[in-house]
Amino acid sequence: NTVDNGKYALALQQDNFAVSKNGLTPLVDTNGSMTNLVDRVYIGGLGTNVQLNGTISRLSYYTRRLTDSELQTITL
Repeated sequence: NTVDNGKYALALQQDNFAVSKNGLTPLVDTNGSMTNLVDRVYIGGLGTNVQLNGTISRLSYYTRRLTDSELQTITL
């Protein structure tokens, strides 16, 4: 399996997760936990059967959880 082309934005916060693709309304989950310390990010796969087969043209990191509206806007 491969992930299709597109612009994605992902927001992570305790009990407040969201993902948007290509300007679509973000999918939100308000139930989930995170560790207090994130010390690494894996780029290129979601599990063992999905791989990145292409390039990443831009990667941005924000120190706060972007709003759902901001996620939608940055993926247009």
